[in-house]
Amino acid sequence: MPPYKILPLVVACLSLAIPGPVRAESRAPAPTKNTRFLLERIKAITDSGIVGVPVGTQVEIVSKTGNTLKVKALDGTTFDVTPAQVTDDAAKALASKEQTDAIDAEAKAKRDAIIAAQAAKILADKQRESSAAEAIATTDTNPRIAPVTRQAHLCPEALPLMGVPIRLA
Repeated sequence: MPPYKILPLVVACLSLAIPGPVRAESRAPAPTKNTRFLLERIKAITDSGIVGVPVGTQVEIVSKTGNTLKVKALDGTTFDVTPAQVTDDAAKALASKEQTDAIDAEAKAKRDAIIAAQAAKILADKQRESSAAEAIATTDTNPRIAPVTRQAHLCPEALPLMGVPIRLA
């Protein structure tokens, strides 16, 4: 193979093997003495509405007033927390996040099982109603009387007007 055809292949292979530059905004800043991690989900009220901040989110302490810390998440959301809701231990925050994720997964599995059971019950009820309606439809043998007399409870006065003999049970 001529060298001018090999060179583009070599360049392409090298570009796949060498990672590109990492964008600065995609990396979390290095922890400082004011860096904390959330130990529980926090509801933050912002100008655009209510935002849920997940467990394990890195935040920076902006100020402290009494037993309340004003913190700022990496996305710029500012909210208040108590000291018990944050930690400076990243490993503890990760363990809390994993525990929360496990609880969420269990709750989702239970919810999915309840929905499946309800769907199965509805399907069984519809099948039962369908077979009951089919049984009613096949009980009368006279095709001229049967469809009308089954619906006589809707408007029994109309039967003689339709020229259908009334069959009293």
